[in-house]
Amino acid sequence: MIRSVSNDDNLEEVFDQIGVGADLKKSKSALIKINLARPPENGHPRTDPTLLTKVIQYISDYGANCAIAEGADGFLQQNIEHVGLE
Repeated sequence: MIRSVSNDDNLEEVFDQIGVGADLKKSKSALIKINLARPPENGHPRTDPTLLTKVIQYISDYGANCAIAEGADGFLQQNIEHVGLE
């Protein structure tokens, strides 16, 4: 099933509908592959920090641990801080 979510949709509800919450309850862990190899700039879209925050909160609400994966040549922490997600 492919599901599209707009800014007005309840992301948590959509995740629950497709079984993400149930999987988090079982596995207690999640890996998020983001697109933040460098900070966002015009013409080079990146993972939206607001969306990333919502996803991390959703995972946390299920008591699961979360890891973030990105090939940022050692600059992932700086890139995350740059978008306000210390």
